Amino acid sequence: MASQAELVWWDKFADVMAKQWNLTPAMNLAIRAEYERDYEQFLFAPGGTLLDVGCGTGVRTHALARRGMRVDGIDFSQSQLDLAGEIARREGVPGMEFFRRDIVNEAWGGRFREYDSVFVCALLHHLTYEELDRVFDRIAQSVKAGGHVYLYEPLVTRRRSRVRGLAFGAVDFAWRAGLTLYLRLGRALGAFDPEIRAAMMEGYTGTSPDEHAIEYQRLERAWGQRFDLLEMRPFHQYSLGYTMSVMLLSERSRRFFERPAGIVYRLEQRLFRLGMWENAGMEKRWILCAVKLRRR
Repeated sequence: MASQAELVWWDKFADVMAKQWNLTPAMNLAIRAEYERDYEQFLFAPGGTLLDVGCGTGVRTHALARRGMRVDGIDFSQSQLDLAGEIARREGVPGMEFFRRDIVNEAWGGRFREYDSVFVCALLHHLTYEELDRVFDRIAQSVKAGGHVYLYEPLVTRRRSRVRGLAFGAVDFAWRAGLTLYLRLGRALGAFDPEIRAAMMEGYTGTSPDEHAIEYQRLERAWGQRFDLLEMRPFHQYSLGYTMSVMLLSERSRRFFERPAGIVYRLEQRLFRLGMWENAGMEKRWILCAVKLRRR
């Protein structure tokens, strides 16, 4: 179960976190178009059912609902669910319903007992490993045999090459140093969006109290023999850090920094092809990865 601090944080900062996470349309297209095609293709079942676990604002599954899937979203934060319902109504998205659930301790049922597909986006890294095991019990109960599960989470793994690990460590150190300087300058110059600046004054950092990277080997143990792994693919680290940092800026300043997002994403994909995922190391250098599973 999420800690009380986690529950309070999400109820307090749901709107500002959604604003920063969802990005501008241009930046979302630049860094997430490939990822969105990937999970939509994997999860789509004509006329089928989809459970979005930890749905937040619900926007990630709008396209699947528009294609005819019946989508149920569950989340522990009522503020997030209220926002999800408001956005779905405003955008005219059909076939979506939202339910408040204690994702660790309660049954997940929405309108259906089992679903053709289950989507879990950036939820599991808020849980302890004991809770992770319990959540996978519920995933196994909620998806039909042969159904698909798509996870998108920040993962770390054991380093395979010391030399490549050191090289990627240098890249990562330079990135984090630049980001720290950017944040200090932004605050000092008053360049940040007023809503986000006000949230920062109340303790908002863009990271909730319980967040942590997940050890990939521990994640494998959690799904155990109940699922087949179809694919594991790294997607985001620096591109997401860059775009979420741009979202801190005022709307006028933000426009100038939108265009480089695509360049950062392409450079990041090259790093992944060079083996960054396998050699980043089990430290703070997490990478947001997609994990595709099929229920046995």
